[in-house]
Amino acid sequence: MNLQQERIDGHCQSLKLEGLMQRYVALASDAAAKQWSFLDFLEHALAHEREMRQLRSRQTLVRMAGFPAIKTLDGLIPLAFGGNTTLTAAMLDRILHHAHIIQIKGDSYRLKQQRKAGHVPASKN
Repeated sequence: MNLQQERIDGHCQSLKLEGLMQRYVALASDAAAKQWSFLDFLEHALAHEREMRQLRSRQTLVRMAGFPAIKTLDGLIPLAFGGNTTLTAAMLDRILHHAHIIQIKGDSYRLKQQRKAGHVPASKN
């Protein structure tokens, strides 16, 4: 990295232009190869910075939204039975093999209580 790039990086950091700091070298190469004017280069650089800020904003909003984590057996299998995946898979196979599916007709007590409290609309039967 040369002295000019270090100064540009310093300016980008102080102005909080992280997206531009990551991409300006590649943009400058594209501008030279395609013979862009300075305004074309500036437009592309600012567009990239805007896209990076929008991406960071979306990532922050998703993180702050507190969506529940999706839990699968893939993450639990290595933890069960001391990390022995073969033993864990065999145990799950035995449990699921002997399982019976029971279909229950009608509403559960929980659903009835929710309807009674007015939290869930009444069924249309």
